[in-house]
Amino acid sequence: GIRDRDVTGFRRVLFRSPAAGEISVWVKCSLSATTGGQLYCNYGKASITTFQGGATGAAWESSHLQVLHMNPASLGADSTSHANNATPTNATADPSGKINGAAGLNGTNAYLTCPSGLVDDVSAGFTVSGWYNLSAVKTYERFFDFGPSGHPDNPLDRLIGYRDNTSASISFLICRGGSGVGQVLVASQIALNRWTHFAFTLAAEIGRAHV
Repeated sequence: GIRDRDVTGFRRVLFRSPAAGEISVWVKCSLSATTGGQLYCNYGKASITTFQGGATGAAWESSHLQVLHMNPASLGADSTSHANNATPTNATADPSGKINGAAGLNGTNAYLTCPSGLVDDVSAGFTVSGWYNLSAVKTYERFFDFGPSGHPDNPLDRLIGYRDNTSASISFLICRGGSGVGQVLVASQIALNRWTHFAFTLAAEIGRAHV
């Protein structure tokens, strides 16, 4: 295992509240479901006066193309070493996010734009996920949309996660050549004023949704 007092591990602090005595941290270590082991954490070690988490992105494998924690101080900043920062448009920083903050979107013309070509090659499979908290119902509102710009009803080659009309169902749609070639529909999982985690995985041309 890894003992914090013996080995400096790579970690990313997501949330810290000294007043409440709370902390949320991503830790990169050698533990797994098969190797087992123990992970120790030291509290109040006065000799540590600088950040011990390694360089930017050290906590993430290179296969993570983008990780957005929506820190209010740097909305859209990528936490991986790839520096695939997202560009906010009409988005506001909301400190009341699920973990460290959130991007406040108005449901009309607010969004975050990922760098061009971020998901051009997904032949080896990929996963996209996020936490969402919706305050109102918007017809066919999109949670994510990877592909050429334009109207979502006439896509070229893209992946879209969106509300199915005005229902509480979320649809994950894959399009090629302007036509839908695969769709996963998860019924009745979108609730208002509640944090919900949506994830979509594509591997060996098989799509799976996780809510």
